[in-house]
Amino acid sequence: MFYIRNAGKISYVENILAINSVDENILVGILTEMRDISRFDETKEIQKLSGMGLVVCGFGKHKGQTTISHRGLKKLRYWLFQASKSAVSHADEFKQLHVYYTTRICNPLKKIQSSEIGQGSGTEPRK
Repeated sequence: MFYIRNAGKISYVENILAINSVDENILVGILTEMRDISRFDETKEIQKLSGMGLVVCGFGKHKGQTTISHRGLKKLRYWLFQASKSAVSHADEFKQLHVYYTTRICNPLKKIQSSEIGQGSGTEPRK
């Protein structure tokens, strides 16, 4: 693969591979879909590109359930979900965040929404 051989030339690849739950296959999948990660200033932009932003399905005074928008690159959403699944299963910090968001008393999230939060939406658990 072209990306695996030339991944060392990209400046931020070492930082991403330093996360022990992200392997080369996941990194190649993400880089293939996103092209250049450095063009994004915030994680919200990456979430919007992948279609993993949370939206509320409602109208008027009715407030519906919160779901993932699915408006974006399907393959990028797949690779980011694989990375978050791997992070939740291998890294203790992500396990703790996942447990907190799925078991909190006030407004617990579903598992897939919790893994989307784990990708860095900028929200931290309150203490």
